[in-house]
This record gives sequence, structure tokens and C-alpha cells, in this order.
Amino acid sequence: MALLSRLRAVRIALGTRPSRRPEAPRSAVPESVAIIMDGNGRWARRRRLPTSAGHRAGAKALRRVVRAAGDMGVRDLTVFSFSTENWNRPQDEVDDLMVLFSELIDREVPDLDDEGVSIRFIGRLAQLDDALLAKIAEAEARTARHDRMRLFIAMNYGGRAEIVDAARRFVAEAGPDAPDEEFGRMARAPMCAH
Repeated sequence: MALLSRLRAVRIALGTRPSRRPEAPRSAVPESVAIIMDGNGRWARRRRLPTSAGHRAGAKALRRVVRAAGDMGVRDLTVFSFSTENWNRPQDEVDDLMVLFSELIDREVPDLDDEGVSIRFIGRLAQLDDALLAKIAEAEARTARHDRMRLFIAMNYGGRAEIVDAARRFVAEAGPDAPDEEFGRMARAPMCAH
């Protein structure tokens, strides 16, 4: 367990956790929060750093956010981390991001496991490399029993991709009873009140 996590656990156990802000009443804490991670590259460029430095700084910030969300009582935290459009970035940046994901799983999962956080990856995961998929499966299995907080990490996701996937699932599940073109025309027809 990392030193900071050990100190944090001791503070929680002793009830001496430092607080810069007054604790929000439980009713004021949202049960579910979603975060779109954006701006790491711009942050790095403004500081004349490589883009990978921005992504690593974003990962450190995310670590603080995940811990704070859990401490506040957020039940579900969804982090949108790598969209389908991100594959269009320069190959070296994509490669760096995949290495970073792998490193983060190795480094963060043990502490999240100790803290009672369940981790679930969502998105088009099948398109990721086999080594990363194995780490994802291991992280999910290791933390599956926890219920303090659920951390959903969206990887290889996107609005268009989600619409296409939903349409494919609908057709596959509907089978021969799927609506046809006539149904589509009827659904678009104006409704009249009689």
C-alpha cells in the first residue's frame, strides 16, 4: 500500500482526517457523478511540456478526485477517459496513453481494492490490446466484491459508437420481429387528435 494511502487509512481510523472544507450534509452529495477528462494536452502545451506530461498530471488529479468522491459518499463515479475519436491522435500519443492506462491499473488498483472501490471498465473494450484487456479483467475481478463506491472507467467510447452499438443490440434482440420500413413510416407520421 502506498505511503499516502496508509496515512489516509490511519487518519480515517482515528477520525482525524484533515478537512479544508466543512463536510457536506449527506443529502447534498450526489449519488452519481460523471467526469469527462479533457484538457491534459492543452495544460501541457501551455507549460511547454510534452503531451504525455499532461496526461500524467491528469491521472494524478484523477487520483485525488476518486479519493475525495469516495470520502464524500459518492456511490458511482464515471470517468470518461479515452473516446473513439482519440484513436485519431498521433500514434505516439495513443501509445503513451495505453502505457499510462496499464501503469495506472498496476499502481492504483491495489489501493482502490483496499479502500473498497469496485472498478468496472465500459466501452468498446474488445478493440484494446490483449495485455491491457487482461489487466482490465484482473482489476474488475479483484474489486468486484466491493460496494463502498463503484468506479466506472469509460474507454473507447463515443456518442456515435453508442448509437451504433444500441441499434445493433436492438436488431439482434428483436430478431424476426424487428420493426420494418413500414413501422418507421408509421412512427414518423403526425398524430391527430380525434
